[in-house]
Amino acid sequence: MGQGAIGEDIGNLIPDAAFDHFVSANQLPELEASVLTGYITGLRAGGWDGDHTEVRRNVWASAVKYDWLTPQLLERASASTHLRYGGVEEIDAKHLFRERGLALEFSLSRALKALEHL
Repeated sequence: MGQGAIGEDIGNLIPDAAFDHFVSANQLPELEASVLTGYITGLRAGGWDGDHTEVRRNVWASAVKYDWLTPQLLERASASTHLRYGGVEEIDAKHLFRERGLALEFSLSRALKALEHL
């Protein structure tokens, strides 16, 4: 658990797993469900008795921080090579942009969900 709002730390972990190509962007809903369940279970085991919807809302709201990634991706789109997370290994451009586009779409849907729950 980090120093930010409750749930914010896993709000970073979930989309980063796809942005960094550790999981397919199509797996984000399943990953989110699993991580949220484990996180809330851990909070409860540690004595937290708050409202789980607060955790979900904060996870979803943290998605707005990825807004910076869109202009960066567009700026780099014409590069002749693209590198995986860590900047060492080359990655197929179509795969990179498809996965990151899907992850951005997922993040947008979560940010909109957070707005709905305010």
